[in-house]
Amino acid sequence: MVRELLSRGDRGETYAEAVGEAEQLQAVKQIRLPWHLVEAGAHDKLETLTKACDKEAKKLCALDHKNVVKFKRIMVDKEQMCVTVQMSLLSGPVTLERHITAQQGLPEKSICNLTRQICDALSYLHGLNDPVIHRNINCKTVLVCPGDRIVIVNFGLAIQILQTVTEHPSTGERGDPHFMAPEMFLSSETEDPPYSCASDVWAFGCVIYQMVIAKRPYWECKNMLAIVRRVERQGAPVLPESCSANLKDFYDKCTKKQARDRTLAIELMKHPLIYNKEQGGLTCKVPAFETEGQEEHELQFDGAHSHVRIGKEQVVASTSNKPESDIYAEIITAKGLCLVISVETYNRSSSHNQQKEVKIITDTFENLGFTIQQCTSKPTSADIFAAVNKIVRSDLPDMGSFVCFIIGHGTGASFFASDGEEVEVRDIVARFRVNQCSFLKGKPKIFFVQTEQQPETLNACPLEETSFKLPEKDFLLCRGGSLGENGSLAEVLCSVVQEEIFSKEHIVNVVAEVNRRLGIPEMKGGSEKFGTEASAVTSLTKKFFLNSAASDDVQIFSSASPDKWSDAQLAALCRSQENTAHKFGTLNQTLLTIASARGKHDLVLSLLNRNSDTSLVSVQDVMGRTAISWAALKGHKEVLIAFEKILTNNASTMTTEVNREDNLRQTPLILAAINDQKSVLEQLIKMQADIDCQDVFKYSAAVHAAKKGHAGTFKMLCDFGANLWLKDCFGNTPLIWAARCGHIEVIEIFGELMKDANYWRLTGERNMNAYQWAKFSGHLNCSRLILQRAPTSEGSESGLSIDSETGCGYQPEESGDPSNSPVEEPSDRGNGHGGDGGGGGGDGGG
Repeated sequence: MVRELLSRGDRGETYAEAVGEAEQLQAVKQIRLPWHLVEAGAHDKLETLTKACDKEAKKLCALDHKNVVKFKRIMVDKEQMCVTVQMSLLSGPVTLERHITAQQGLPEKSICNLTRQICDALSYLHGLNDPVIHRNINCKTVLVCPGDRIVIVNFGLAIQILQTVTEHPSTGERGDPHFMAPEMFLSSETEDPPYSCASDVWAFGCVIYQMVIAKRPYWECKNMLAIVRRVERQGAPVLPESCSANLKDFYDKCTKKQARDRTLAIELMKHPLIYNKEQGGLTCKVPAFETEGQEEHELQFDGAHSHVRIGKEQVVASTSNKPESDIYAEIITAKGLCLVISVETYNRSSSHNQQKEVKIITDTFENLGFTIQQCTSKPTSADIFAAVNKIVRSDLPDMGSFVCFIIGHGTGASFFASDGEEVEVRDIVARFRVNQCSFLKGKPKIFFVQTEQQPETLNACPLEETSFKLPEKDFLLCRGGSLGENGSLAEVLCSVVQEEIFSKEHIVNVVAEVNRRLGIPEMKGGSEKFGTEASAVTSLTKKFFLNSAASDDVQIFSSASPDKWSDAQLAALCRSQENTAHKFGTLNQTLLTIASARGKHDLVLSLLNRNSDTSLVSVQDVMGRTAISWAALKGHKEVLIAFEKILTNNASTMTTEVNREDNLRQTPLILAAINDQKSVLEQLIKMQADIDCQDVFKYSAAVHAAKKGHAGTFKMLCDFGANLWLKDCFGNTPLIWAARCGHIEVIEIFGELMKDANYWRLTGERNMNAYQWAKFSGHLNCSRLILQRAPTSEGSESGLSIDSETGCGYQPEESGDPSNSPVEEPSDRGNGHGGDGGGGGGDGGG
């Protein structure tokens, strides 16, 4: 069976799994049942849950809406003691929360689009004959798929399960408190939480709030009690004054304190925010979802992978306090593409010195960091459109901008190919609209058209007929001739951008200077026609710097997320002394941390050598991680060697830094173990890393490696002397975790190394040993291997016994023989402790 872990939450895991004879990939979520259902006498409760799930399955599997995940099957798995939910896989989704965080709040146009889709889905769910209440609407249960398509997932099934089988409903979960309606807090301790369409609408309003300010409602409250008091006194938080009246009114209708006063989703669909009565249609444009015949795949539900592209454009995090940067961020973090179309020879006419101009353009834009493509010499009209279509149909997400030069004979709004065919500039420009060239969505597209008067033998269409308006935003067009007093359009432009005073200017200012020198009228807005009404028009919405790759301006670079910087751009920033202490991106990382995470040991050495003190090494980002932590996490041994080289004369500082904990108290060695970075383990130990350090859950590096099944890493840790007797906060040993998670290779290593029978009999969570956990979790091959590998106790045939009725391992409790009683670790085995763990359940949240 093909199965891949996608995500792990508090109460279950989600897998990509091949299901059925056709082995169709689906998302399979397993929701663990409460522990009290496992115990004897819980049969009635289990049957009650089964009936409730069957009833819910009929409702959810019948749902059919483009903004609601498609449920395939829901059932209670009594062997695994979980509820299994099979759903369609989605193509490249990311949670709405991550989508918002990446942009530090969304522009209102985007909020309008996403709001309409969520509202449409809720209107559908609440409008059914038997209404479906979601119960858990928040920014983690709403996914954003390519094309900005919204899909609602995770229908509060874990909450429903707890309600079904819990004697005291108030003790169960009620959802994310930041999104809970007032009536959920104020309901009696003895009654079921009053989930309703109105409580979904309140949560919907809270989603809108987070889209606007990029923070959860009541984000400043430190606990649920503080949230309850805030709701009782003030109701919903207020949107900023900068929001439109329509958005604030829509939000207010969702977040009325009394449930009866909230507007139903079906009525909200008529609100002016998303519906225009005068035009009889939607106020916001609906994205065209390409779903027909498209196989759906989902990467992750909770905590989607950070590298997933949102829609068809890369969103860019910003350190600015403004919701949006006024700079095209892509141009700082990606290369540009420059296409040069030059028609040197016609049927009976040759052009003016174009080879020289093509060389000037090529040299200038290569120095600016652009990738050059040429369609020169004698291109026919077919050749020209073939070159254009090749770019348009390419998938070049790393290209941050596009510049096109057109040189030939014509009017400026059209020109002639070598076969005498007239090519209209608008036909080329139109091919770079978003619906045809998706990788340039939201990125600047610049066209320079340089034409000479056409020969008498070529009859061009009148300029009035070939003039046109820009098709959409993010374009700039400029036309000029080749015989001006100061040179041609191409020559003057290339000269201006190389002058120091204009080298870092916004393209609009550069073109204005070019127009001034050539005597071309000033630039007009995109509403003017290119050709008859204006020689230069723009619909750019932000600033565009041709020379941004050569700039060391921190403000420009920091407008884009560091993970989008090219290596050259990172190196440029590292060369400046004043940038050393600056922090970049949403993670607030220094250049030393960023260089370490990328494995740039030469930059790391340069930054460390430049600074006389070592304080930069201890700087932590928002996750509490240092440059050494990131080097370990990413497996960059050369970077760690660089740190050792610099700190070799300061042993105490090296020991402190190599054991510095992040916010989860995870050291570099623990991070390396979690990420299976075997290549750096020896170097970390050489730098005095504490091999037995434990994180906030008291997981050591060995526990993490055993839990994740990193057999090679685990073996190395054992060879370096890891203490396998250390228990986590739930009382589990590394062996118990290996058995519980079904990692047979790790158990084999225990069989080779651990010869103490007492160790194999240690119990952890729920007073079960490794054998019992393997059996309970359904890993029968592991349970058999444990029986084979467990050393025999002195005076007995086996270190573990089998109960003939239950098939579970146990330790006989006759008090007369100490070797047959549950054994705690010896006192000389380190400081591991924690007992049997008790509460917690599940995987401990590690």
